[in-house]
Amino acid sequence: MRLCIYGAGGMGRETLDIIRSSSLHETYTDLIFVTSSGQEEAPIPVICERNLRAGDAVVIALGDGPARVSVSQRLRDVTYPVIISKSALVSAFSAVGPGTVICPFASVSIDCIIGSYVIINCHAQVSHDCHIGDFVTISPHVSCNGWVEIQDGAFIGAGAVIRNGNPNERLVIGKNATVGLGAVVTRSVEPGATVVGLPARQS
Repeated sequence: MRLCIYGAGGMGRETLDIIRSSSLHETYTDLIFVTSSGQEEAPIPVICERNLRAGDAVVIALGDGPARVSVSQRLRDVTYPVIISKSALVSAFSAVGPGTVICPFASVSIDCIIGSYVIINCHAQVSHDCHIGDFVTISPHVSCNGWVEIQDGAFIGAGAVIRNGNPNERLVIGKNATVGLGAVVTRSVEPGATVVGLPARQS
């Protein structure tokens, strides 16, 4: 069975490395990059999107959330496995949706719900009881504390810290919101808003 990595850029090559260093390469013996043109130089074969086959396994390795949305809407006859680095820590009591990539040294604690087509990048931490929506991007070294909800399409910049909510009131990062690099989020963020700084304020 072949596993097709959509995107041959940095995220694509990182995803290839995760797959090669895990047991996934025993299941998916044929690794291929997919791009819109099929002409990029890469360490494995590259095909264009139209040469995908029904039933192929695909991981969308694009750092841009809206781009992942677009690809997933076009590719409906493929399967989307979960890709988890062997060095990541993911609680057996949490759920991870299809098409999600969890990178080296990331951690997902107990009783979390991780949506589909999410990227949780290197050394990012998602604490207990968090809900992460679809197409969310969590950049390297993010610290997301407990009882946080990150809604669909949100982007969390590298090094950001999100204060914990509580069982009665989650701290919410709204749909398609952006949290800037190194921001410290101490209160909920409105959908579509961009917040930066310490404490994070809308820009």
